[in-house]
Amino acid sequence: NSDMAVMMGTRSSVDGLFNSASVFGSNASSGSDGRWTRRLRNMFSKEDSLDPPQHTARHLPALAQIDLGSPVTSLDQLYAQALCLHPVLKHKVQGWADAADGMVAVSDPCSVGEHKFVRYREVKDDPAMLGRVRWAKLKAQSRAIQKLLRSYKGDVSRLLDVCRESIVFDDIAQLRQCLQTIADDPEVVMLRVKNRLDPRSGAESTAGYRDVALNLRVQTPLTKKLYLNAHVCEVQLILLQFAACKNTDGHKRYVEFRNARAE
Repeated sequence: NSDMAVMMGTRSSVDGLFNSASVFGSNASSGSDGRWTRRLRNMFSKEDSLDPPQHTARHLPALAQIDLGSPVTSLDQLYAQALCLHPVLKHKVQGWADAADGMVAVSDPCSVGEHKFVRYREVKDDPAMLGRVRWAKLKAQSRAIQKLLRSYKGDVSRLLDVCRESIVFDDIAQLRQCLQTIADDPEVVMLRVKNRLDPRSGAESTAGYRDVALNLRVQTPLTKKLYLNAHVCEVQLILLQFAACKNTDGHKRYVEFRNARAE
């Protein structure tokens, strides 16, 4: 139920974020129809810009106000929202990574398919490196459908990681700093913090993988204007040792593990 109170205000302390209980939020409907979905997909078919065009909203058909009590029921609508929100989230992640000395994955031009982790502050002013950053893609639709059928009983609103990004850190201190930076961002509403670094968090369901996963809403003037401020996205804060395991072979083994558990 997305109409429940959020877990914390945007000024919560890091200790509170790590130790507080999870509160589940869901994606809300913006009252859109198929025409709105198709139009948004056409507008944002190119993801090479950091921000969606500021003039976009005036081209949208009239929409009802977002109703947080009405979960989204259309997978097509959910993906249209995620597609539009992703450039905004990516821009936010760049600022958070820069502030906390975080790293991003950069393709290695000498090895096809390989990448390395580089501090974002070393990348941001280098157009060549910036063009090789491997930003996250939207969740594969096949995996989304799989998750809907296996875990969510067809409830589209419970898919909270269609739009996602990640930041990598050398140590816990940097990760905590980034977490505090995000919590202090007045344009973020934090809905859930899943702290898989907590020793009490069992690793049997993740094959030993650990991170801190944040589910949040981005509340900028643009997202409000485009009716995207109810979409829940995910930001993963990952230690370098675990990020290094997320290579092609590692991911393949995890998929096999997940399929064996029917998740």
